[in-house]
Amino acid sequence: CQRNLEHITKEEVLEFKADFWWLSPPCQPYTLRGKGRDEDDPRALSLKRLIDILASLEGKSLPYGIALENVEGFKHSRMRERLISLLESRGFHYQEMVLCPTMFGIPMRRPRYYLVSSRDKLRSISLPLVSVLQPLSSFLDHFPSEAVPDELKVPSEIVNRYGKGFRVLDPNFQGSYTTCFTGAYGRSVMYAGSYLKIPNGIRRFSPEEILRLMGFPDDFVFPPSLSLRRRWQLVGNSLSVSVVKVLLEVFPALAKFTGSPLMIISGGQTGVDRAALDFAIENGIPHGGWVPRGRRAEDGYISLKYHLWETEEPYYQVRTEKNVQEAHGTLIISRGALKGGSAFTRYCAFRHGKPLLHIDLEKVPLLSAAELVRRWIEEEQVQILNIAGPRASSDSSIYEATRDLLEIAFKEG
Repeated sequence: CQRNLEHITKEEVLEFKADFWWLSPPCQPYTLRGKGRDEDDPRALSLKRLIDILASLEGKSLPYGIALENVEGFKHSRMRERLISLLESRGFHYQEMVLCPTMFGIPMRRPRYYLVSSRDKLRSISLPLVSVLQPLSSFLDHFPSEAVPDELKVPSEIVNRYGKGFRVLDPNFQGSYTTCFTGAYGRSVMYAGSYLKIPNGIRRFSPEEILRLMGFPDDFVFPPSLSLRRRWQLVGNSLSVSVVKVLLEVFPALAKFTGSPLMIISGGQTGVDRAALDFAIENGIPHGGWVPRGRRAEDGYISLKYHLWETEEPYYQVRTEKNVQEAHGTLIISRGALKGGSAFTRYCAFRHGKPLLHIDLEKVPLLSAAELVRRWIEEEQVQILNIAGPRASSDSSIYEATRDLLEIAFKEG
């Protein structure tokens, strides 16, 4: 949504058909520096509005799960009391906790209040017992001293004026950890994040280094059009992926899925594509995928119950290639040699250098195939999984065969 949430309507919220809400409202109303005005702060209006809309929802229009992240001060706020009261009145189960990346061995202090709630009972969270932080140097870009980009260097006049208030870290010192990076890093000199010691001065952390500390995967990249200042702002306003991955384990619907991948996508066609989407929906796994303009499939218009994205073009090959590119890996399921669209999917994976696994159920027994899928996903670290294969008109039983394979590969027990 590209508009101010203070003015969003109930009808607009319902249009998203979102069964999970993640809330990260402005933190200033709950900080000492923001004067702690709580619900009286105008910056709390967006959260107020969403709470009011949530209060007006009933039955199936209520989301399955709601999670909120904010600064530690939120746990003592009146806005928190308002939200908890509403969740209790709607029969939600909830847990509250304060978590920090250092609890997971990551050398970055970013303590945050988290609230997780669900209409189902929540599972207990399992926190790792980490007493030693990973070396800060393992998260850094390794520039030769003479090759540090000028935009990362802090000018000497700023160091002379403000340097006594800086947190300057030696990356080679065991136990070094950063303070919290904010969206003002690179713009505000003080209280926005830590600095690094270099031979001829000090430098700022690059946005990519902060992304690693936040737990983003190595293949995550910003669009090249974004300025350095904008990249700092976005990552400073982001979430710790390392913490959020653990939080998601408390939701029963996600617990039916054995972890990785975190999302299933497909092209929406009958047969394998549709089996993958139905499996994802029934097991509470996030799903998506590119489909041709007009939501074309061989059986007509693809139902809106599938949360799919239309390409600008009406051609199958366009959506096939985009799904391969979008995913971390592609699984093709067939009974026999690949041909037609399935063969083109394989070609796209080779062309773009993407991980690919082809399971031919005529050659590999079901249990062995499921084990191959699990091992491949773990080895390739696939989090967004593209599933493709023949349509129903070319193999009338491929839908059921695909469902059987996914049930064994991904569901517990």
